[in-house]
Amino acid sequence: ALFVCLSCSHAFAFSPGRLAPSHPINQPQPSIISHKKALSLQSPTPHKPGAVRQSPPLRAVEGDFDPDAIKNSVSQVQSGSLKAKLRALYKFTRPHTIRGTILASIAGTTRALIDTPGAIADAQWGVMLPRAVVGMAALLLGNAFIVGINQISDRDIDVLNKPFLPVASGEMSEKAAWVAVLTAGIVGPSIV
Repeated sequence: ALFVCLSCSHAFAFSPGRLAPSHPINQPQPSIISHKKALSLQSPTPHKPGAVRQSPPLRAVEGDFDPDAIKNSVSQVQSGSLKAKLRALYKFTRPHTIRGTILASIAGTTRALIDTPGAIADAQWGVMLPRAVVGMAALLLGNAFIVGINQISDRDIDVLNKPFLPVASGEMSEKAAWVAVLTAGIVGPSIV
């Protein structure tokens, strides 16, 4: 079978055991179906000739271009599932950017402590650590504010290029997105 990459229009040849990309840089790129789903389709069960293995219900995750997984996640949110709504909120915050914010703040703080003579020896850790946790929470809320504004304003572009994002897929309504953004924008600066 052959699948076409939505982002770069290159073909993926499907062979038993793996996906073989024919992408010019020879690295897998997002395809029409997820790798997990493709792998579930690759090998018929040995007991039933021509049968296709059943995979568990699909959920869209960040970066998942699988239309079935996205539809499944949207229907779970629309059915009122609190777990699905929290998963959509988590995806809305773009977890990979959260990791960057945490890493950058820890690296910056560590560097400042190392470069300041006597800062580590004379530090009042009982005062500094709680303040650092509150500061980190404020940074993460600021991060959520920024990526949220981006998803709301770029919805039409994201529908084509990043259909797995909650606002673009319909997992999160624009109203809910604005509530999340405004909450993050107000609470973040007010706690520091």
